[in-house]
Amino acid sequence: MYIKKFEARVLAFGLLAAAWGCGDATPPAVSSGDEALIYGADDRREVYQLTNAHQIALADSTVALMDASDVTSVAGGYSINTSLSYGSAYSLCSSEPFRTQPTTAYCTGFLVAPNLVATAGHCISNSSCAGTRFVFGFEMTNSTTVRGSVPTSDVYSCAQVVGRTQTTTNDFAVVRLDRAVSGHTPLAIRRSGTVALGTSLVVSGHPAGIPLKVAGGATVRGNSATNYFEANVDTYGGNSGSPIIDANTGVVEGILVRGNADFVQSGSCFVSNVCSDTGCPGWEDATRIVNITPYVPVDPECAVDADCGAGEICVGGVCQMEPVCAAPNEACSVNSDCCSGRCRRNRGVCR
Repeated sequence: MYIKKFEARVLAFGLLAAAWGCGDATPPAVSSGDEALIYGADDRREVYQLTNAHQIALADSTVALMDASDVTSVAGGYSINTSLSYGSAYSLCSSEPFRTQPTTAYCTGFLVAPNLVATAGHCISNSSCAGTRFVFGFEMTNSTTVRGSVPTSDVYSCAQVVGRTQTTTNDFAVVRLDRAVSGHTPLAIRRSGTVALGTSLVVSGHPAGIPLKVAGGATVRGNSATNYFEANVDTYGGNSGSPIIDANTGVVEGILVRGNADFVQSGSCFVSNVCSDTGCPGWEDATRIVNITPYVPVDPECAVDADCGAGEICVGGVCQMEPVCAAPNEACSVNSDCCSGRCRRNRGVCR
């Protein structure tokens, strides 16, 4: 099985043909025909089509990982680069759904605390932290319109990778954002025990980097491994880091990290790989969510500023760096003063 992220970042930038031209390269996301990606019917749905409360909450807490170069600051928020279409990037046949939609995200993540996002370990590292943006709301608003502009409150940067593992059996990362998220609620996660075989599942994410999709109709198919379980979720490259929830409780059970090949060739173009819902030579793998619990506190991180480290303040139970300022009260709120280059609250005027 291949790591899901690789395909989204390579193919989505139009490098499929270039990869084939190299003597030692193979097309990373294309199957010979005996692997599967869509299990049974294609269960992917747009956010605006959702009616189930658990699925709506799941979508609202799901975030797209994008390169900073694809997210441009504009008046009132940010503009997302939507210039590359899914169909063009992957040489898709005209029968493929969503082929006219843009592909921009390279991975998926989800909110697990006010300032913490969980994703796959292969999606981010200390070296890529600074160049990654976390974007909420990259979705279709109707059948033809993508939400290509988002407010400042929907875009975040990586402040620190607080926990990360990437092995062939255990793959996750927990990222601290530059500030607490507003307008989106962290998802509840399983903190002990194991999901039961046959549990009904729903996944949310950015398949092949396109606007957010939510897919149900899946179940836990394999449950013997220590660090991951197997499921017949409809996921592609770009879904790496996607939250997989129990369809009945809304609690996160896993993080999508690996799966079968996404596409098969059909003449001169490509179509989604399809497998029966009841049988496949391998499923999609999800890291067990309990593996991240050491990095996700049950209780708020802080109650007062004194609970935080040097240069940090407590905001909504989360420790955040105090805003930078250059002169007394410059860029500080009405209740803050600029002291030693940082806005500090309720501490009196600096002398």
